[in-house]
Amino acid sequence: MRIGVGQLDRLEKGGVGIQAAQIDRLCTLLDVTPSYFFHDLLPAGEEVRVQQMESLGKDAMLARSLALAAALTVAATTARAEVQEIVFARLGIFSMLPLIVMESNHLVEKQARRLGIPDLKVTYTQFTSGLEVNIALASGRAQFGACGVAPFLTLWDKGYDNLKINAVSALDTAPMYLVTRNPSVKKVTDFTDADRINVLTPGTAGQAIVLEMAAAQAYGMQNYTKLDRLTVGLPPAEATAAMISGSGAISADFTGVPMSYFELDAPGIHKVLGSHDVLGSQATNSILYTTAAFHDEHPKIMAAVNAALDEAMTLIAQDRPKAGQEYLQLTGTRYEKQVARMVSDPEITFRREPHALMAFANFMHETGKLKNVPPDWKGLFFPEEAAQFRGD
Repeated sequence: MRIGVGQLDRLEKGGVGIQAAQIDRLCTLLDVTPSYFFHDLLPAGEEVRVQQMESLGKDAMLARSLALAAALTVAATTARAEVQEIVFARLGIFSMLPLIVMESNHLVEKQARRLGIPDLKVTYTQFTSGLEVNIALASGRAQFGACGVAPFLTLWDKGYDNLKINAVSALDTAPMYLVTRNPSVKKVTDFTDADRINVLTPGTAGQAIVLEMAAAQAYGMQNYTKLDRLTVGLPPAEATAAMISGSGAISADFTGVPMSYFELDAPGIHKVLGSHDVLGSQATNSILYTTAAFHDEHPKIMAAVNAALDEAMTLIAQDRPKAGQEYLQLTGTRYEKQVARMVSDPEITFRREPHALMAFANFMHETGKLKNVPPDWKGLFFPEEAAQFRGD
């Protein structure tokens, strides 16, 4: 099925209809059901969910999405005018605070008007996993993606020869914590076959990779998978409930804030290590990225996004409690006390320059999770953006 730029524009604006056969072929291409394309088809409160996993290497849906996105990118190379609508695909976690502030204060629209784009529509869509964010970007449903470092690196690698994904900005340095109910565990070498460690998605999530780094530091690089046999993949809320109740489903959890707050405040739970301990310093937790085609073809929008990010970082630095309230309002979270705690946590900073990206990239490359690896962190960024930062 070949869709030219003009035909795609008419389809999006409703100028022409789409046949049932075409929808059927799209469903086959993307491995989804027809309800995926109709937002109001499902009952209220239900959503189409992609399997919550961070692994993209063997995901057929992502492979097809990458192929589709590459084809659309080629077809659109003659369309150089600035677009009138952009979509940010992001997670709902506190690491997204710069994007939350951008949305709450309409900062991209403000900067776009300053640059001569008066009617730019900006939408922020919240997803539950890095995989969903990456699929939204790869399939063209979003122009920007924002999630954890590991999913970003995976898409950067998988799209190396077609999509050419690069980072626009780091977002934060929120740490992850490995905590346990087992009083005998003081360090990673104390875990035994009786323990079960939750890492969201074994082998591929950021927590799982940091745990493998910790194992490599403790047992030697050749034994980096030594603790993998103990790992399980539970959603954050379910893992936190199991830890606090002491149900026995897991004895340890590698998670981020605010779930780590809940767990460490419960009796009998203590910290084993933090991601900053393993990486040697504060490290970037989440990152904003886009495709080379969009970046290169829309310089004014990129300038507006960069200016909006700078302004958001300034607003957060000036009044973090206010930014926390905007986070509560836009995400609908009910953790008011925990958000207030995150706002005041000195371990959580919001900054655009990247930190410890190459620790992730080099380890993932050495362990076969990435085929490609740049010589330094600048190879993960667009040159124009990299020139602004002093990262590591």
